[in-house]
Amino acid sequence: MASRRSNDDAQREIRVRVAELEARVRRLEQQLKKVALAAKVKPTPVPKGPQRPRCPGCFAEVPKGRRDRTCVYCGFSFDAVAPFRPRRAR
Repeated sequence: MASRRSNDDAQREIRVRVAELEARVRRLEQQLKKVALAAKVKPTPVPKGPQRPRCPGCFAEVPKGRRDRTCVYCGFSFDAVAPFRPRRAR
């Protein structure tokens, strides 16, 4: 019967050690999740270049090159309004 008790004791010890290991693994997984969330870095936004002038009639970008007196797309006359200059945000 002595061997039976030692066998039960060994099984209890193994169960306790397994329970402790499972608890440690859970704690490590939680810590890993925290580190992974903190490590998520948003990519730096690519700065936009200077905006091209837009037609006040159709809001399309005025094409590069020689600027006519009317919009290429809608025919809006640029002489009708002063050119729009956006202000910088302060």
